[in-house]
Amino acid sequence: MHKKTAYKFMSLSNVIKSNEQVEKAYIEAFHKGYSVVELARVVGVKSAKYIHAILVKNGEIVGGKRGPLKRGILPEGFGLFLASRSLSYNQWCAGWGFEPRTAATEIAATAGPAMAAIKRDFPGYYKRLTGIVVTDFARGPAFERSRPEIVLTWSEDEACYRADIRASGIVGFGPDYLSALKSALCNHNNRVTIKRLDVLPNLGIEEAIW
Repeated sequence: MHKKTAYKFMSLSNVIKSNEQVEKAYIEAFHKGYSVVELARVVGVKSAKYIHAILVKNGEIVGGKRGPLKRGILPEGFGLFLASRSLSYNQWCAGWGFEPRTAATEIAATAGPAMAAIKRDFPGYYKRLTGIVVTDFARGPAFERSRPEIVLTWSEDEACYRADIRASGIVGFGPDYLSALKSALCNHNNRVTIKRLDVLPNLGIEEAIW
């Protein structure tokens, strides 16, 4: 699809506004004291890369230094846990405001702010390092398992296809069924994400490490 055409249907479907609203919700949740990985867990996405990118784009955190790490910096076994969230070690450190080498020293000593961050973000890795099982990490409210009912029609007014999620009043438009469906689902998913982030309580000072 041509970029102008794609932008037209994104605007018509309010996808652009919806994306802006979800970015704002991520930033507000980050200000409540939640980490990049915690936010990914709360909204139910495996990769934290998009959330990290939003916070970098809006100046909330700095981007992690690119390129290979110097030998011996990455804590042993940590790479697999970071990969499960599609983050590099430098990106993870940037999200917390850690200096990478200092954080690695703290993790090796199983003490300090970096180790407290491990406990919150990667309880499985924390258990491997300490033998302690963590159960009180951030998860958010229970997920709804029902799928939205979507009705696809032709819109005479807009001269394109329309997808309606009538239970929530969400619509999506597109030059074909699939495009309209994708726009509606994007808006639906964004709304669910915003609701999950909005209900998160503010963390206490002792829990917000940075």
